[in-house]
Amino acid sequence: MLILAILGLALVIGMIANVILGGRNSTANWGELLIAAFIGSLVGGLLSSLIAGDGLALKFSGLIGSVIGAIIVLLMWRGIKSSRSKKHSAHQSSGHQGSSHNNPSPKNVPNKNTSKKHK
Repeated sequence: MLILAILGLALVIGMIANVILGGRNSTANWGELLIAAFIGSLVGGLLSSLIAGDGLALKFSGLIGSVIGAIIVLLMWRGIKSSRSKKHSAHQSSGHQGSSHNNPSPKNVPNKNTSKKHK
């Protein structure tokens, strides 16, 4: 039962972070939100330990630290996804979709029958 409560709380934290980032209308993946919440809790704990002067202590944080960390993780995640989609669309629009230079058409391939001289 405790595991379900932790998963539910993580999902709520991920949803809160998504709503703060303006993702009400976006179709966010539940798994993405769960991962962002768990990693965000660690990021929030790391930030709180740095602010408190404890050094680089990696620990889980509370509710507010988890939301702040999840926001940071989601921003990074979305930045990576958008840069990948820009690279992918730029790659497709530049004409690298399979040019005729790499794959010769049947017109350019010599036919076995025409290459031999008939006697």
